[in-house]
Amino acid sequence: MIIVSMKIIKQICRLQDIRMNVEIKIVCPFCGQRQMIIEVNRNRCWCIKCKKEKHLDEIFRLVEREYNYKHQDTLNIMNNTTGVCG
Repeated sequence: MIIVSMKIIKQICRLQDIRMNVEIKIVCPFCGQRQMIIEVNRNRCWCIKCKKEKHLDEIFRLVEREYNYKHQDTLNIMNNTTGVCG
């Protein structure tokens, strides 16, 4: 459904001769509030609350590192266990 909606939105922007700007709100890895905006077209992220501004790649690395830390026990079990039959 989302893909269909995005396709329609792109067509509307094309018909109106305007640039589509997609923004997504996520949890800021710095202040913990759901106030960080990802500007998809510009690969830029900025937080309304704490005013941090970073490139999308840097935010991805921070969020991935936080995820891995929170789930390190599960990741270790998954990576170091041969499975039921092994």
